Amino acid sequence: MKNSNNSVITVDLNDPIKSLENLEKAFQIGTFVLKNSPVNFKRLARVLSDLDRFYNLDSKTKIAISRQTSGNGATRGYFPLGAESGLANIFEKKESYSFGWPDEEIPDPVSSNLSLVAPNLYPDQGYINQEDIAGLIKDFASTAKQLSKLIEAILFNGKTVLPIDESSDFQSLLRSFRYYKKTDNDPANTGANSLHTDWNLITLVYADTDGYQYRDNEGNFHNVIPETDECLIVNFGDFLSSWTDGKIVSPWHQVVDTKKKDIRNSLVFFYYPAASSSAVKNPIYNQGQLNK
Repeated sequence: MKNSNNSVITVDLNDPIKSLENLEKAFQIGTFVLKNSPVNFKRLARVLSDLDRFYNLDSKTKIAISRQTSGNGATRGYFPLGAESGLANIFEKKESYSFGWPDEEIPDPVSSNLSLVAPNLYPDQGYINQEDIAGLIKDFASTAKQLSKLIEAILFNGKTVLPIDESSDFQSLLRSFRYYKKTDNDPANTGANSLHTDWNLITLVYADTDGYQYRDNEGNFHNVIPETDECLIVNFGDFLSSWTDGKIVSPWHQVVDTKKKDIRNSLVFFYYPAASSSAVKNPIYNQGQLNK
């Protein structure tokens, strides 16, 4: 698969010198394709297979054997078709499942003080291998930390300054999304994933087909399609943009109907700053509002 434009940057972690050069170029776009990350893609494939078995159950069964937590920042469990939307007037034709850091590895006094942390909620009767989920979350966290070190090398002469500690791991979130293509029978306001920015530090995305787009400063949309099945899409978040005084952009992005498949599967990992950190949205790039 190839991108349809020349504005998509690829960062290859196996090429230390070129990776720094290309990563710096990506700062003002806010998104790029990542190759040769620490992610175990065989494990990722097993997770997708487990989720496929779950999503292929009928709706009544899925709701009956699963639960959800949403509110005060924490998101865990299964969210059925139409349960979430970035815009109130859009029906986003997707369902999702949310997972957090392994419960047993978060000390009780710590978890009770983190609003983004809640117990994991796996479906009854198995379906999803918890060890694979835990391993994949740690793979993604390792990738985010490696990227953070590269950012520090470029902007801060290698000094450890980004607000990251063990609470960043504990607050991290892995979300599975399954998108369904709009049909003639769907309401006119049906979409996939509305235009938005991410408010965390770094977002890592695996998708099994096209559909991801980012919006540039001129209002043009660009498709980002990884060149192999072992690549990720990376977005910088609002917090990182603010923390770097706008040197890094948090991009507006969306998911549209795939042209290649009727169903689009993605795994999205949200990596957060330390719980003790605070920041406001950066006014330089107006990351808190959409300029039309």
